[in-house]
Amino acid sequence: MFCNSQDGNVVFSPWGQYGKGYAISSQEASQIKKLIGKCLGVALTITVGSYLAYRLLFPSPYFIAIGLLGLVICFIFLCVSTKSQLKGKKVVIEKATLAEATKKAALAMGLKKSLLKLVGSMLFLSVFFFLMFKPGFSSRLVLILGILFFGLAALQSIFLVKYNLANRRSS
Repeated sequence: MFCNSQDGNVVFSPWGQYGKGYAISSQEASQIKKLIGKCLGVALTITVGSYLAYRLLFPSPYFIAIGLLGLVICFIFLCVSTKSQLKGKKVVIEKATLAEATKKAALAMGLKKSLLKLVGSMLFLSVFFFLMFKPGFSSRLVLILGILFFGLAALQSIFLVKYNLANRRSS
């Protein structure tokens, strides 16, 4: 999210490698980092608090809904606050395409980490598939979400490995 440019400015990319990068001062970078830290703290407090209320007081789905609503509100607040701080700032990195960002991520991770991510995501994906067909597991929604998450992680890892192997052949 934060990196230094050649002219000494800090480059802030709110959406990571996929989004635009804005030139900001180091003081503005520290303000944004504090804002992110505060939002993460509030989100963690809301999440843990609603879970503890759900488990300790009484199991009402309203506590889960309050926790999710709190997370969404923190995320929206963070987006709006960050956008207002970046208004009028110079764009130094244009938005990358998915292929460009994946290539950049693959080169940054390296082949070993890409392979490790692929093996790990495939392992978790197989565990979720195994649990899906095991009778007696109560929450199918958790399993479906796990399969989707680790399936997408495995798919991205395949592309990371592909780009790393193509980079090795070309160099």
